[in-house]
Amino acid sequence: MKYIYLLLFCLAFSVQAQYKPAPNMALYVQITQDSLKTKRVLQDPWLGKDKAKHLIASGLITLSSQYLLVNGLKKSEKKALPFSVANAAFWGLMKEIYDKKKSPSRYFSKRDLVADGLGVALAAILIKAATK
Repeated sequence: MKYIYLLLFCLAFSVQAQYKPAPNMALYVQITQDSLKTKRVLQDPWLGKDKAKHLIASGLITLSSQYLLVNGLKKSEKKALPFSVANAAFWGLMKEIYDKKKSPSRYFSKRDLVADGLGVALAAILIKAATK
């Protein structure tokens, strides 16, 4: 199990090192007969480096929480798993709320929450498989 944590940790930092942030918002101008209108269009692709970072981060939060609860606080794997999942879900939601409140160029992304959920689910599956 230690090697899985190490592999995921290294993977998270390699994705972060290669990540070059793209603008979250694009502006385009729509010309009508009466006036010019500027609209904001969100650029939030389903498959992108940002979603990979969310998936990996939430998975690592789940796995590290599980590790601390089982090895540090001596909880059983079965009892620790719901707390680990809830911890990762909580921090994913808090990150999106923070993004919404931070500035107008940041926004609450439901797609990021989906990626967080997938990361949590994959980590929970991995924990279940490792404890059989």
